[in-house]
Amino acid sequence: MTCMGIDPGIASTGVAVLEMNAQRPKILHQSVISTSSTEPIEHRLNHIYTTCCLLIKEYNVRAIALEKLYFGINVSSAFAVSEAIGVIRLAGIHGGLSIMNYSPNEVKKCVAGIGKASKHQVNTMISIILKIPVKNIPSHASDAIAVALTHILSHNGVPV
Repeated sequence: MTCMGIDPGIASTGVAVLEMNAQRPKILHQSVISTSSTEPIEHRLNHIYTTCCLLIKEYNVRAIALEKLYFGINVSSAFAVSEAIGVIRLAGIHGGLSIMNYSPNEVKKCVAGIGKASKHQVNTMISIILKIPVKNIPSHASDAIAVALTHILSHNGVPV
C-alpha cells in the first residue's frame, strides 16, 4: 500500500508518501507545499490541489491520511485550512483514493505509544521506524510522515 500523509495548512502543507516494503514502511517522498499570503486564495488552493494530484500520480498513491483540523481560538485561519483540506480531498476523490482522518492524539499514540507525546518523541519514533534522520526534515513534513505512518501501521498490523 502506498499512502500520502498530509498535515494540512494554507501557508504550509506537509506531505509525505510512504509505502510498505518487506513488512516495513519506507518513505518515498516528503516535502512542504508552500503558498504566499500575497497570492489570492484561489491560486494558493490550486497550487495545493495540483501538487497533490501530481504526487498521487507519480507515486501511485492508494490512500490519503489527513491530520484532523485542530485550531485554538483563531477561527479565521481554520476556515482557510478547511478550504485546503477540501481541495486535498478533491484530489483524492479524483484519484479514486480512500481518505482517512486522524486526530493529533491518534497520530501520537500510534507512532509514539502515548497520545500526549511531544514532537521530539514522535520524531524519535519516526527515525527508529523508518531508519531515517528527521533533524533536517521540516516540521510540517515530519507531521505528514507521522500521519502516513499512522495509517500504514494501523492498516497493516506492523509491530513497531
